[in-house]
Formats: sequence, structure tokens, C-alpha cells
Amino acid sequence: MNELQRASRQELAEIFQIFIEAKQQMDRRKIYQWTDTYPSLEILAKDIEKKELLVLKDNTEKIVSAGVLSNESQSNVSKEYQGIRTIQRLVARPSQAGQGFGRQWINSCLEQQCDEGETVLSITNHTNLPMQRLFAKTGFLKVGETTIEGREAFGPFYIFKRNR
Repeated sequence: MNELQRASRQELAEIFQIFIEAKQQMDRRKIYQWTDTYPSLEILAKDIEKKELLVLKDNTEKIVSAGVLSNESQSNVSKEYQGIRTIQRLVARPSQAGQGFGRQWINSCLEQQCDEGETVLSITNHTNLPMQRLFAKTGFLKVGETTIEGREAFGPFYIFKRNR
């Protein structure tokens, strides 16, 4: 298993391009997760600045997946989930879909970044079946639903939880 690395400012353009390609693929598949303006280059730059954007690279040092392990709680979850770190903005390079890089990112994140017994949350849209399957494969359980401000038209977002 490859080690996750904190993303650097020099990798921002490469990471943003992966997000652009992923959004295009999601649009074609009618997955309503992100908007035209989210996630933005500015949001990803802040993730790097906060040292929360983690990347997984292949043997050639090409980034194959990226995501955020945020120390901030999601504002749209119930009080029982406040104070719990969340996986956000997880993406795998679409040209390498199906090769397990999303699963490897999650497993590496849990193993390398989380304490034994720590609870981690993530939220995904009800249309994002690939992400829901990934969560199931990596031991997450669906524990609730919520809406996200600015994305209400996308319908419910499912809350997933896992203990390390």
C-alpha cells in the first residue's frame, strides 16, 4: 500500500485537473455531487494550506487519487456527529477508474492518519452509487441523510460513518 502524502502547492494544477475530469464524468453519469464552482481551485488551495489535502501516487509519482481528511465537522450533520473528522472531496483519476485507487486512498487514510477506534464521517449524494459502493467495501455504514446548503436541488446526501 502506498503512503498518502500531503499535497503541495506545486501539485495544485494537477489535482484541480483531476477534479475537472471527475466532474465531467459525474455529469455524464448523472451523479449530482458537485457544482460547476465546487470544489474550486481556491478551496483546494485552502485544503493544501491547512495540510488536509492528501494524495496517493502511483509508481511513476503521478497522482491517482486525492481527498481531504478535515479536522472540521460538517455543518450539516446532527449534533451527535459534531467534532468528528470527515473525509471530503475524495476523487480518483477518471482515466484510471476501477483500479482501486479510491479504496486504497481510504484504507491508507484510516491506517496512516486516524487513531485506533477513531470515528470518521463522509457524506455523498444519493445519486453517487460508485462512492456508496466504495464506502460499503471499506467498512462504512450509512447512518443518516442530510441536505447541503447550495445543493438542495441535488436531493438527499447520505452520511456514512466508520470506526478505525
